Amino acid sequence: MLPLFPLGILILPNGRTRLRIFEPRYKRLVAVASQRGGFVMCLPLVNGQLPLVGTQVNIEDFNQLEDGLLEITIIGQQRVLLSEATQEDDGLWFAKIDALENLPSIEVQDEYQLLAVSLLEILTELNLYSEVELLNVSDQTWLAQRWAELIPFTRDIQLQILQQQQAASLNKLVLDLVFTHIGKARTNYDA
Repeated sequence: MLPLFPLGILILPNGRTRLRIFEPRYKRLVAVASQRGGFVMCLPLVNGQLPLVGTQVNIEDFNQLEDGLLEITIIGQQRVLLSEATQEDDGLWFAKIDALENLPSIEVQDEYQLLAVSLLEILTELNLYSEVELLNVSDQTWLAQRWAELIPFTRDIQLQILQQQQAASLNKLVLDLVFTHIGKARTNYDA
């Protein structure tokens, strides 16, 4: 059983993000995660129900901030199925996990090259990935997963992304959504 962190952000295998920890239950989550091999990021509950899929993450780094908050950098390891979820007295959730296979790499198709270049610029600015990791931008699955993490899609779309079992399906879904998102932003900007 691993602790769960229900939050409205998406993180997928090999993705990185920083979290600011301030609630006592999530400070405990950090302590438990360091003993049990990580924790699971999942989407928030809906009608008291946890989603069935999340991403197991490891804590890569942590810092005590000047404001007293704990900042952790996490990296996604693998998508997991969640079952037998229980909530403890302090509100921290735990669940049994079963690993899902990570999706294979696919070379970036020509039609997505502009998205690869744009993503490289954004991720360089965020300073979360090493130069070597940024070379993965030529992997279409990695590209789709990083875009999925950056754009604030609705919960339903985030669940669709998490539940994809085929790399080609994930890539088409996410990259088409990115093009749609960019197109809407351009239309609003041009208006």
